[in-house]
Amino acid sequence: MMLETLTRGADAIRAVGEVMVADASPDVVVLYQDIQRSLRVPFVNFIFRALANRPDYLRDAWQTMAPGVRTQAFEALTDELRERALAAVASWPGEEEMVWPAGEDGETLRRFTETIRYVLPQLVTVITALHTDRIAPRPETLRSGARSETPLEGSLGLPMRAAQGAPGAVITLYEDIKDHHGHPGVASYYRALGFWPEALQRAWGIVRPHVNTPGFVDARKALLQVADVGVAQRFVVPQPAIAPESQIRDLLGFFRYRLAIDLLLDVSLLTVRTR
Repeated sequence: MMLETLTRGADAIRAVGEVMVADASPDVVVLYQDIQRSLRVPFVNFIFRALANRPDYLRDAWQTMAPGVRTQAFEALTDELRERALAAVASWPGEEEMVWPAGEDGETLRRFTETIRYVLPQLVTVITALHTDRIAPRPETLRSGARSETPLEGSLGLPMRAAQGAPGAVITLYEDIKDHHGHPGVASYYRALGFWPEALQRAWGIVRPHVNTPGFVDARKALLQVADVGVAQRFVVPQPAIAPESQIRDLLGFFRYRLAIDLLLDVSLLTVRTR
């Protein structure tokens, strides 16, 4: 059943593509801005660019969920996911360190990596809520108080390098990342690193040996369970329900069970190994 779910989800991601900011309608741009403000980062993530192909669903679901996203209860869950991911990868074998480029480029990539590590637990939580239709915040969630909407200090977004026109070495790395993870596309984080091929190669060289190992799979399952329980404690299905069409639900399933959670583990490992 899970394999069938993932196969349909991968096909859905390939089919719908992404609505980039430059190509979005004015209404979707406004929605993107609200999502960025709520998540406290200066970019809009892959999941939202995919869901923007169904703007009515994304708008209605986000407007229902957003008051809960902006709470201390939501932040507490995402903090827990972030710390548990770090704890999980800290015990993985290997001693190779992530050495970023010297100077300004290195500082840029460290800041970007930390921004991605900050937002990923939020994405895992949002995707879990969307996939289970639990997008209406419980009263106790709203009573937990508002969290800051000030942009994360030091946060940074970077452009993504498309495979088309990229050097052959970058294309090869993209294909290996996609194939080894079993993802239908390359995560935005790695596409941004594509402008620094040596950094991309080193980062993937650290991550690759662990992907889909027993330790990786166990960590993925544990984090998914935390997200599942945490969302159920904070959100409920609204009445009437706001449910996606089958293709979008399949897409959400792949993001939930693989893409977002896998990248959280990848980036957490790079954080642990950075010097």
